[in-house]
Parts: sequence; C-alpha cells; structure tokens
Amino acid sequence: MTGEYTKEKCLFNDTNPAVMKCFEKSFIEEGNLDSDNTILAADKRWAASLNLHYHPTVTINNQTYRGTINYSDIRQALCQAYLHKPVMCDLGKVLAQHLASDVGREE
Repeated sequence: MTGEYTKEKCLFNDTNPAVMKCFEKSFIEEGNLDSDNTILAADKRWAASLNLHYHPTVTINNQTYRGTINYSDIRQALCQAYLHKPVMCDLGKVLAQHLASDVGREE
C-alpha cells in the first residue's frame, strides 16, 4: 500500500495549478501547511453547530445514523425508515432482477 497515495497521483500536484493555489490559500498562513486550514476549520464549526459528533455523518429522518458506513448497512437503515418499502429493500426481488438481467447471466 505504501506509495499508493503519492503527491504524483493526487489531485494536489503541479499539473493543476488552480487547485494548488486554492489549496495553498486555504491556510491561515498561505502555503504554510502547518497553519490552520480555514476550510476544515469552517467545516468543523458547522458540524459542531449541528451537534454532529461523528463527521461526516449520515442522517435519516432527522436521526443520526450510528453504525458502519457501508452500502449494505446504510441500505438496511434506510429501508427500516420506510413505511412502504421500495423494491430495493427486498433483497430477494433485487437478486432475482439481477439474475434475470444480462449482468447476472453466466456466459
């Protein structure tokens, strides 16, 4: 995994000067990466003003979701919030539709 997230592969590199300038200006002391980042500080204040202790967070029906943030768990939490559940909440139907589609067919 080492080297996977290098400066060369990142959006913040010399090939995108507009992004680099925006990034550097986002610090209290422009270009000083050890000074406070104004964008991140504003985001932190916003989260605190909404009492978001976990950020980023998922909110469903004005309730903060507490759990693993992955597709399966979020889908399950969303489906539990519905009185009349959409088809995507019935895994049997979703699997049947997938297997009936071209994507689900074996060659």
